[in-house]
Amino acid sequence: MKTGSIGYLCKEGVKNIWINRLMSIASVGILTACLLILGFAVLITASLTSMMKYVESQVEIIVYIKDDAKKSDIDEAYLMLNDISGVTQVEYITKDQAFEEFKGTLEDEWVLDKIKDTHPIPASFKITVEDYAEISQLEQAIINLDIQENYRVPTDFAETIVKIRGAVNSFGLIAIIALVFISVIVISNTIRASVFARRTEIGIMKQVGATDNFIRIPFIIEGAAIGLIAAAFAYILILFTYPQLSNVLGVNNTLGDSLFFEGLINTIIPLEDKKGELILYFTSGGLITGIIASVLSLRNYLKV
Repeated sequence: MKTGSIGYLCKEGVKNIWINRLMSIASVGILTACLLILGFAVLITASLTSMMKYVESQVEIIVYIKDDAKKSDIDEAYLMLNDISGVTQVEYITKDQAFEEFKGTLEDEWVLDKIKDTHPIPASFKITVEDYAEISQLEQAIINLDIQENYRVPTDFAETIVKIRGAVNSFGLIAIIALVFISVIVISNTIRASVFARRTEIGIMKQVGATDNFIRIPFIIEGAAIGLIAAAFAYILILFTYPQLSNVLGVNNTLGDSLFFEGLINTIIPLEDKKGELILYFTSGGLITGIIASVLSLRNYLKV
């Protein structure tokens, strides 16, 4: 295709946007809203995933060790637990260390004096895991330990975390599919209006030998341009709104002053970490949606 033809087709595509400017503005507005929601869905899903990982890291699995357990057996169990998939840390707490931790929670000196020589607090392993979906393997290994006297594994909590994570991922996928579907319908109607207004011209062009691609390209350019404009607006809006939302959550934290909630808030994904990903999503999403909508709108009008 000649350079002059390409210039002509691009000019026609841009002219279509101006001719049907009201419909084009509506398409840009709706697609911008869809892309903006998509952007927030990506950021919120990433932040929720980060928060859940933080919560997982704060919940420890405790294995209480028998008082008569041999040091060699304890060392062997320590190495075995460390080798289990998903385990990020195993900390051995001696009886004396456990008693020191207990003292910090008990203010009654009389009780401390009574139990300091024969305190019943056993040694233990504190285990943290990377993924609670694999906790069943760890629990089975703990059950089979000869040196364990008792253990505490938050199985119900783990199942809840896994379900929440699955629900978040499913919601994100459904939201993306729904938004793409809505955007395709809206832009299709806009392009269809352009095609309908030029239906006689298209018929004449077909009669004189114009190819389908020659007729199709201006409308594809129109759809792609609408998609890119919407992507630019969505990106600009999210640049201003998301940091403000993050600041509100960080400064006006109503969940309390505890270190846990402070750490939870700090796991919110900053926009800087997702800028490149958002640009890719917005640009590709806008372009692909616009092009698909254009192609769908032209199917019937090219049958002359």
